Amino acid sequence: MTQPVPMAWPTHWQRSDRLARSTPFAYACQGCGRCCRDKAIMVNPYEAARLARGLGMSTTRFLAEHTEGVYLRRRENGDCVFLVEGGCTVHPDRPLVCRLYPLGRNRTPGGEEHYFHTEPHPETPGRYSEAGTVEAWLRSQGAAPFLEAANAYLDTFHALFAALEAREGGEGVSDWPQDLGERVSAWRDIDLALGPATPGESVEERMAAHLRWLATQID
Repeated sequence: MTQPVPMAWPTHWQRSDRLARSTPFAYACQGCGRCCRDKAIMVNPYEAARLARGLGMSTTRFLAEHTEGVYLRRRENGDCVFLVEGGCTVHPDRPLVCRLYPLGRNRTPGGEEHYFHTEPHPETPGRYSEAGTVEAWLRSQGAAPFLEAANAYLDTFHALFAALEAREGGEGVSDWPQDLGERVSAWRDIDLALGPATPGESVEERMAAHLRWLATQID
């Protein structure tokens, strides 16, 4: 059964709308935390490295302790592992999915993107309007480096999966392969691929080096 849409939702919006960055959109979060429950939050290597750096641990330890597969862990009640009564404990380093909410994003291997409205919680106090644009929302959420990282890793992983398909045949590889051991783990784990960071090395520098390493894996 479809959940009722909050009255704050403009009546002419549809969840099937394909939004461009110029599309009118604005959202005022009220900090209720309902969007941090029962969500599958995928993290790419850059996001894992940001979160790990903020928590003062290696990416290897972070992935082992705080993820299940390619997603952040959730508690038994569905809460994100980083949600507490006062809000998100990793908010400055939150992943792109969290920054985009209440929008989602699709990007094709060819680089075309569009945004879309996500399913709001039926009791959300968040306020929707058309007082801004999707682009303005992205800027307000500090999404630029996360979008750049997502694009770079998506393109690289598409190339890796295509190389696996060419090697193994069949109908192609659309999800994380399970049979290549530590090498595949290093695709996601920057510290496992590169070793510990050097003093003063930024997460962005680590990402760039990891992408170069991944390019060698395609062959």
